[in-house]
Amino acid sequence: SLKPSFSSTALILSPLELKLLNILPWKTTGWKQHPETDQIIRIECGTALLILASKKCHPNSQKTLHNGDAVFIPAGTWYNLKNISKCPLKLSLVQISSNNFKN
Repeated sequence: SLKPSFSSTALILSPLELKLLNILPWKTTGWKQHPETDQIIRIECGTALLILASKKCHPNSQKTLHNGDAVFIPAGTWYNLKNISKCPLKLSLVQISSNNFKN
């Protein structure tokens, strides 16, 4: 799989972490899974294809995301995000550690 061209951690405020990503046209994040971390992804600019799976490389569903769209990805969910626009895809990703909310 191809990696994003730019990734930067913009803010860490336990239990939250904000990352900014820039993905070149037709590139993907590759299959990702965060076993103990929920995520919220928001498309800032561009169009993306989000592929969700219960097992790596075995897609269950997919959804096209546009400017301003956001999606919640529960901990343990496999996903792959592909830039399907002709310009760089800009997105914000918030990771939420569920361990910090448990007593």
